[in-house]
Amino acid sequence: MLGLAGGDDGLALVDRLLPLVSTKLGGQGLFICEVGASASALRRKYTELPLVWPELYDGGEGVFLLEGSALGSHTSAVKA
Repeated sequence: MLGLAGGDDGLALVDRLLPLVSTKLGGQGLFICEVGASASALRRKYTELPLVWPELYDGGEGVFLLEGSALGSHTSAVKA
């Protein structure tokens, strides 16, 4: 239910999760998240993050990956 009640931009839950990723995700870790139609809002909001947007086999949109090995000091700028 929390994931579907995303606030004005659809990112309320993601805004809470992203600041935790840099502290919880190891160098070999991978954070996978689906934001659906809120993908453009996420791209605008988190321009500093090295997000990877894979092409989905069966189509669709809004799934991103964040690799632990790509995280660095720039992730400290992630704000909720």
